[in-house]
Amino acid sequence: MNSGSGPGQIQRIAATAAHTRAQTAYRVYLDHSVECTACRTEPLPCAEGRRLAEVWKTARREAR
Repeated sequence: MNSGSGPGQIQRIAATAAHTRAQTAYRVYLDHSVECTACRTEPLPCAEGRRLAEVWKTARREAR
């Protein structure tokens, strides 16, 4: 009998609004990091990259 759990089973997770905000903030941060010349080439991110990282970190904390 398959109980629907165990190795190899896929479990659905409910995306909360906070989780969705964290995912969106991460995507915006990643997109910026790829498109911004300074973020790609300098050892530290630019001011906007740092701001977006903070937005993402805050959203991630709120999603927990």
